[in-house]
Amino acid sequence: MMKKNVRKKLADKIAKYLITVGGIGTILAVLLVFLFLLWTTIPLFKSGEVSQNSLAKSELSDVRHGIVDEYGLIAAVFDGEAFEIVSLPTGDVIDRMPLKFKWTSFGYNEKRNSYIFATEDGGILEVDFEFKKDNINQGVAEGKARYSVTDGRLMEKIGDQENSYYAGIKIKDLIKVQDGKKITNIDEIRNDNDNFVAYLTDDKVLHLNEVITKENILTGEISTQVNESNIDLKKVLNGRNPDYLKINSSKTTVMIFFKDGEYISIDTKIFESPKILENKKIFSDGRKITYLDFLIGRNTILVGDDKGYVTAWWPIEDQLNKNNLVFSQIYSFYSGDDSPVRFISPSKRDKSFVILNEKGRVSMYHMTSGKHLVDIVSNLTKPKIALLNQKNNKIAIFGNKGDKIETYDLKIPHPEITFRSVFGKIQYELTSKPEYVWQSSSGSDDFEPKFSLIPLIFGTIKATIVAMLFAIPVAIMSAIYTSEFASKKIRNSIKSTIEIMASLPSVVLGFIAALIVSPFVENVVLATIFSFIMIPFSLIFMGHLVQLLPKELLNSMGKYRIWIILLVALPLGLYLGVIISSFVEKLLFYGDFKYWLHNYNYSPLGGWALILLPFGVGITIYLYRRFLYEFYESLLENKSYHQAGVFELVKFFVLTICSVIITFFVAFLITKAGIDLRYDLPIIESIMNTYVQRNALIVGFIMGFAVIPIIYTVSEDALNAVPEHLRSASLAAGATQWQTVVNIILPVAMSGIFSAIMIGFGRAIGETMIVLMAAGNTPIIDMNIFSGFRTLSANIAVELPEAVINSTHYSVLYLAALVLFLMTFIINTFAEMIRIKYRKKSSQL
Repeated sequence: MMKKNVRKKLADKIAKYLITVGGIGTILAVLLVFLFLLWTTIPLFKSGEVSQNSLAKSELSDVRHGIVDEYGLIAAVFDGEAFEIVSLPTGDVIDRMPLKFKWTSFGYNEKRNSYIFATEDGGILEVDFEFKKDNINQGVAEGKARYSVTDGRLMEKIGDQENSYYAGIKIKDLIKVQDGKKITNIDEIRNDNDNFVAYLTDDKVLHLNEVITKENILTGEISTQVNESNIDLKKVLNGRNPDYLKINSSKTTVMIFFKDGEYISIDTKIFESPKILENKKIFSDGRKITYLDFLIGRNTILVGDDKGYVTAWWPIEDQLNKNNLVFSQIYSFYSGDDSPVRFISPSKRDKSFVILNEKGRVSMYHMTSGKHLVDIVSNLTKPKIALLNQKNNKIAIFGNKGDKIETYDLKIPHPEITFRSVFGKIQYELTSKPEYVWQSSSGSDDFEPKFSLIPLIFGTIKATIVAMLFAIPVAIMSAIYTSEFASKKIRNSIKSTIEIMASLPSVVLGFIAALIVSPFVENVVLATIFSFIMIPFSLIFMGHLVQLLPKELLNSMGKYRIWIILLVALPLGLYLGVIISSFVEKLLFYGDFKYWLHNYNYSPLGGWALILLPFGVGITIYLYRRFLYEFYESLLENKSYHQAGVFELVKFFVLTICSVIITFFVAFLITKAGIDLRYDLPIIESIMNTYVQRNALIVGFIMGFAVIPIIYTVSEDALNAVPEHLRSASLAAGATQWQTVVNIILPVAMSGIFSAIMIGFGRAIGETMIVLMAAGNTPIIDMNIFSGFRTLSANIAVELPEAVINSTHYSVLYLAALVLFLMTFIINTFAEMIRIKYRKKSSQL
């Protein structure tokens, strides 16, 4: 006996320690997951880092413009007479390429690293640069890089590895201006086989030229075709010479700017007949333009002014005339002080740009996110330009002749990300209002990544709510039936069957949803919805009919009663759903429900009635319980069993009709108020709209099916855990079995049932494969139950395999995982608090 007690104590201690270690280990594992996700995502919100790389003396002349190679080692700087190829680490001029012509105007094409020049003799030339790198020795790169200039090349030596850097130039005659007119302003858009050139001549005529180059495949002969049109701007310009002329990326608008802030836009959509769109002052406070340039993509103009600000402008929809676009200021950035902006250097890879002001302060911003990336105070006497290289990791600042060249190293890992860009509304390029958008990739080089997690969070919540609306009533009512009403044999069969449902892989359910359920429901949408209404109706109806049977017959049915009801009620519900939906579709939806969804000329009455039916049922039950319950109970006094059954059946039909009347009355009032549930609802925009095959309704059915076993099992266990003496006491006091369930069993088991719901909620939030295959995978914010969506988990599964490691996209996906983790943690914590509250209440019973 002593040995047994010792063994028991030892076993208890071992079990205690194992459970303690397991519990602590679980908490630590969850905490480590949280810390890992947090550690991965914190760098997203950091600003850039800057450090001075070199400070080299320069012999450059008057610097006007320039280009830096992608490595930030050499630059082609234009001084007005020649292009000088400069070594940034040493400051030496590697090569000087003088222009053999006199120019009157020039433009810069940032995408091609090229310039276009208008010459005094009326010619238009293209000057292309190509930066090259040659690997001389493929040795091991160790130690600090050393630089020297040899034979027109910058030589780099890192350990045993040697590289050389140099630039090539190519000058090409493009077109010749007739009559020898002097060109005062010029700009160009160039593609592979065609050029679009806009230039203003001294007679105030704007000329548009399309230069199309074709190559004969057989002979290799190259032919050039020039199409020209023009527009006279004498009246608008009034003898003045503009300071800037720019063409947008789509070649549909030519923009002319004056330093006093006046702006003229010319519509060139119809090439043969350009016309003036706008002529206005872009600044109302008298600011002057000191510099402007296009952001990458040539859609957004960055305008620097004499107050130290850079404003971003693009055309948006005119509020008064939806067909017109109005050039509008969208964003504003401060250079650091009130000194005039001297130069703007847009990035060649994203929406970042560098501002240089007269005091030598260099600021770098990301246009879309508004993130202030770096801030540098130059040591140069009078800096002229600040150039950003293609990789966004170097800034070179140039000053006057004899001054030095400053080069800075940049480390800006995630310029697109701020808290606002991830969780707030952002006005993206060429849009007319701020939006929540997720769009992580595109085929365009000037693509603007959109990393708002709000559409994904919304999709996650939408999927979860729809699934739970379907799963909770079915699972809990099933648990109540098997726990309190079914025989032991039936209970075991039902419970084992439902628990087997939990073993079905979600990928299989998603496959069934996408390839079987979605196409089927698409053809019988309204019948499907009405079947879910009519099946409960037919079950309740059959329950009332059974009460009309003689007691002897009812008792003889015994355990087969429920199966008889189900065998009749289910087919009856499906039949009624099909018949009534066909009638309702003709009466309220003009014969075609899916067409009604997006035809706003049809009355929304039917849609409101469909949505408000549960509301009508709830109001009817409330009014009955509040005002008629006692009266009805008095009518049943001294009534026979058969008579009470007739009264119950009549009451059921009367309440059903009242529910329908109340529903249609409320729907009629809303319709008369001019509110349509298909569009323009406050905040949520719409409840019903265009039908998409893979939508929230389908996901609700299938994901609800996946969640039901979890909720059912935990709820059923909670109901069975209620002490038997409470049931016996209630029944002994004269309560019916249903009254015992509602008033005694459910309150006591509520903590367990609530836990079951929250466990199901967590299961639905984290579901991946079902929503991935059946939700359409569209990251939009739309309450329409017939539209698709994308959840956080599905987005991670789809995009993480394609994301570049340590890229912004990759880190944002980890941020999405952190948000999903926090959502689940907060919901479970809240659920546990509620469960404890219910447990305290139930313990007092």
